Order: sequence, then structure tokens, then C-alpha cells
Amino acid sequence: MTITQVVGETRPSPASAQPIKNANIQVLRAVAALGVVFHHSMHALEDSAPGHFQWNWSFGAYGVEIFFVISGYIMMMVTSAKEKTAGSFLTARLIRILPLYYLLTAFVIVLKITGLAHFGNDPITPAWAAKSFLFLPFTKADMPSSPILFPGWTLNYEMMFYLLFAASLMVRSETLRVKIVIASIAAAFLLPWIWSTPLTRYFGSEVITGFAFGVALWPLTQKLRLTPAIATALIVAGVAAMAAIDHNHLNDTPLMGAALSLAAAAIVAGAIFLERGGLSVKNRALVGLGDASYALYLVHPIVIAVIAHLAAKAHVGPVAMVLTMIAASLAVAVVMYEKLDRPLHEGLRRLTR
Repeated sequence: MTITQVVGETRPSPASAQPIKNANIQVLRAVAALGVVFHHSMHALEDSAPGHFQWNWSFGAYGVEIFFVISGYIMMMVTSAKEKTAGSFLTARLIRILPLYYLLTAFVIVLKITGLAHFGNDPITPAWAAKSFLFLPFTKADMPSSPILFPGWTLNYEMMFYLLFAASLMVRSETLRVKIVIASIAAAFLLPWIWSTPLTRYFGSEVITGFAFGVALWPLTQKLRLTPAIATALIVAGVAAMAAIDHNHLNDTPLMGAALSLAAAAIVAGAIFLERGGLSVKNRALVGLGDASYALYLVHPIVIAVIAHLAAKAHVGPVAMVLTMIAASLAVAVVMYEKLDRPLHEGLRRLTR
């Protein structure tokens, strides 16, 4: 999703002379993105056959929690590896996030203006466009509840986290920085319980706890070493916890959002400790898919909408429809990453050095 590309990058570990690689995290990003694609594909299938198919599960959508945990961890890692100012940190994040998101948002605006109904019937308004491009909160009932390119709702929280993290870089002590970031996220999370308004509920959404867990993972992974068996058990426990919450439809129960983030943190921690123990994914295709996960996350709703429209006209069966949605999303994302996303990012990095 929105994590700095770090495959192949190594840095010295304070606790070990061994280099740290991140193949497992890259693969985990790919798995998380594919989970979201699957979840939205199933909902598209449900929408294409109202009354004939119902999808009441959210397991794939929990890839978002995994993304947020990874984001917190990676931000700590890259700023620990090389000292950054708030300005250089934000510049690096913006040139990674904005180009593809802005281009695809503009593309959807054009599609909607042309009247293509399968991209939604909500009229494009200046307020909606401004909120979408500026990552502003969606708290009013008189407008859509998410950005024009709807996966952008998670980027709103990413931007909030980036601003907080950039401010924390003014503190030189990494230990104190970790405490400040976690305390700030905890305060935002607790505020709606004390003072409940649309804005405090928006910024205090339980999903933000994933960032705090990711930040907390960094010092823990520097101090601890777990056996592969324990690391694997963490992953299994995290997946089992997510499955239990989903099976019992507890998603909207208070504190279950934080529980999902904690489960995601267990999965991410397990992947990190496995790699520290010498067990990492070697398949280049899977690691490469992690590189393209941000493109996959952003473009898949557009691909799914097109495939759903064409499949309905061709009377394609449900299994073939879902598989085609996932395969087409993957293909478009890989091409988009190679031909658009990566060149744009690399070009902007050169310009801002």
C-alpha cells in the first residue's frame, strides 16, 4: 500500500551484526492487498446479483489493519536507518503517495462525469473533490462518506499518521519519539469516549491503533529474538483471532477494531521474526507483487467495476467472475506499477534530492 519500497535495502541492526531484509513484509503487503481485492470482488458479485447472493464476511478487508501496522513499523525503520527532518520525511511520503492517487482520482472523476453508472451515481461536487484531493475528513451527512476513489479513506489516516510522525522527528531520542507517537494515537483513540463528536470519532477510529502497534514493534524487534516456532505461532494466532472476530460478526463491537489491529500486529511480528531467523520468502514474483501492492490497492475498484459490468452482460458465472476480477486487478496493477507508478516515483525522487 503506502510503505516505502525497501526490498533489497539493508541496514545494521543495533542488536545484531546481521543485515535486515524485508521480503516477508513485502509478501505480507501483497497478501493484504489481495485480501482487500477479494473482499471487494465478493461485494461486487453480491451487487451484480441482488437477492441471489449475499456476502456477510469481512476477513479479506482486514488487510487494511495489516497495512497500517506495517506502515508504523516501516516508518520507524527508515527513520532509524537514516536521520530525517520532518520536511524530508513528508516530501518522501508525498511523492510516494500522491502521484498515482491523484491520477486515478482524476480518472474516476472523468468516468463519472461521462455518466458511466457503474462508477457510482453520486454527482461530483467541488467539496467532494477538494476533500478527496486534500485528505480531509468525511464527517458530514450531506456528502459521500469516502473519497471519490474510495480506497483513499485509508490514505486519510495515513496522512494523519505521517503528520504526527513528522512532528515527532523533532525529538532526537528514538525512545522518546516512540512514546510520543504511541501516546498521541492513544489520546486520539480515547478522546471519542470522553467527547464524542463526528470529528473526534473520525480521527479516533479504532483502525488507527494499527499505527501505534507498528511503531511499538520496532523497538521490540530490536531487543527480542524469537524462534521460528514462536514466530509462526504469532502468525497463526493473529489469523485465528481475525477469523474468530469475523465468524462471530463482532467487527462493529466496541474495541474489536483495536483487537483486529493487535491481531494484525501479531501477524506482522511473526513475519519479521521469521525473517530474522533466516526464514524468508525467496519467490521473486511474490516479493515483486508487494512492490505493486499500492497500485493494486488503488486501481482494483476501477477494474472490478469494469469486470462486473462486462460479466453481467455476458452472464458469466460467479466463480469465473470473481477470479477474473482478481486476475485482471493483478495484471493491471503490475503493469501500472512498472510503467507508471515506479517511473513517476523514481523521477520525483531525483527531482527532490
